[in-house]
Amino acid sequence: MDPPTTLQDSGRKLLLSSREPATTPVHKLYTSPDEMTVKAGGTLRLQCIFGGRPLSVIFWSKVDGNLPKSRLKDLTSPESDYGKTLLVENVHPEDAGRYECRAGDLSHSVNVRVLGE
Repeated sequence: MDPPTTLQDSGRKLLLSSREPATTPVHKLYTSPDEMTVKAGGTLRLQCIFGGRPLSVIFWSKVDGNLPKSRLKDLTSPESDYGKTLLVENVHPEDAGRYECRAGDLSHSVNVRVLGE
């Protein structure tokens, strides 16, 4: 390994190293509660925020069925916080069930109940 390079900048020292960037394991920062209830016709908002370096891609699934793709907000958009938030619009009774988010080796599931109109 090369020795670090020292630069002077307004009296401060800046050390530069040729080492690889630091990595940290994936860990949960925030997740939606384990149980959620939403009214039919409303919007379901589930969140999973994981830390770690490099940042992991978050994958969403519905454990006991398929995600309602036609009513999902774009998971790559700023509104979904680039996958950290799953948004289902115009919720139907069949949207009830268990949803899971996964990043690396970690996962979190939320059981969703839908109240009729």
